[in-house]
Amino acid sequence: MASQESEPLTLSPLGQEIKQYSNALANLPDIRLERVTQIQKALKNGTYAISSQNLADKLIQEISSLPPDSLSSSP
Repeated sequence: MASQESEPLTLSPLGQEIKQYSNALANLPDIRLERVTQIQKALKNGTYAISSQNLADKLIQEISSLPPDSLSSSP
């Protein structure tokens, strides 16, 4: 059985940059635990305040970004 020699792999500058960003993203937490804990405490204490104007704005923004046919109700 003949052994194959492996050639070194060289990434382009763009490939190196993509790899760097990919590694950085892999190391980020999925959840901001500090923020989640902060909100949980505020909810438990009854001190979590939500701006109704901000909530309405976000809902309108989210609904506006949906495709038109996704808003119709089907039987």
